Amino acid sequence: MKINLRILCKKDAKATLVKDAEVAAACDLRGPTLDLDEGHPLFDRILVLTKGTEGCWFNPLMEFTKAETGAVRFFQLECRKLVREGPGDYEVNVARLRSLPFLETGGGRKIRLLERIALRCASLKANEIACAGDWMAEFVAHREAGRIFESEGLTGLSLRPVFDPKAGKDYEDLFQLYTDSLMPPVELDLTTPPHPDSPAKKPRQLACLTYDFGKGNEPVSDFNRTAEAWSSNDMPAWVVTSRVREVFTRNKLRGWAFRPVLEKGTDLHAAYLAKWQDLIDRISASNTRHFF
Repeated sequence: MKINLRILCKKDAKATLVKDAEVAAACDLRGPTLDLDEGHPLFDRILVLTKGTEGCWFNPLMEFTKAETGAVRFFQLECRKLVREGPGDYEVNVARLRSLPFLETGGGRKIRLLERIALRCASLKANEIACAGDWMAEFVAHREAGRIFESEGLTGLSLRPVFDPKAGKDYEDLFQLYTDSLMPPVELDLTTPPHPDSPAKKPRQLACLTYDFGKGNEPVSDFNRTAEAWSSNDMPAWVVTSRVREVFTRNKLRGWAFRPVLEKGTDLHAAYLAKWQDLIDRISASNTRHFF
């Protein structure tokens, strides 16, 4: 596994890197960010060079080997395609979301599950799935993609109508994906630190979610939502089984990426924590102004 980093440097940090011949020759410093993985030979040099500066923001992206991914039983869904809201759709959808009661999931956690979406003039190809709008953690799918999930016997999923305000009726070939099957509480660790701007110190996700299934709380459905809201609008993330990923890939569906979900106590989880601890220690020791 690797931790790839998109690095956004403060002005003085960027100026320092530009002056270094070795970094300037190896990295494209013309854009606002530079991309390196934590194991790159120049990464520690960059940490040294930016030691006395205002610091850098490190935006991580995990990369797993095929063997590591093949050993994972659960995945977090990530959006690769977006269906944008039309004029007035946002107001309708956000009003609907705010009208819904919170679902208490234990330990002070609460989420909202949006079961009705309005999208003006939306369209998808038969093999496509897309995120509904740029702020909702909800997906819409073409009827044929939804039919594939149903015919494969995947559990926990229902197809809800999507309303077209322009036509004044529900779509015939577009459906919202919905489930009220919930994951157990996530395991908080060094990759789910408190958000610095949240008064309630709500955790944020830097990399992969981790679960402890040794407590007899393994989910029974293929499609699930997290017990926590991993966004600012009270919406949970999606977690699916490897069966969903296999069906998605075999049927050449489009629109999702699959982020591995880790299980506490496995070798992969131990290696993940060790790599992250090393990275955090290196960054923290170089400059306290650096941040994720």
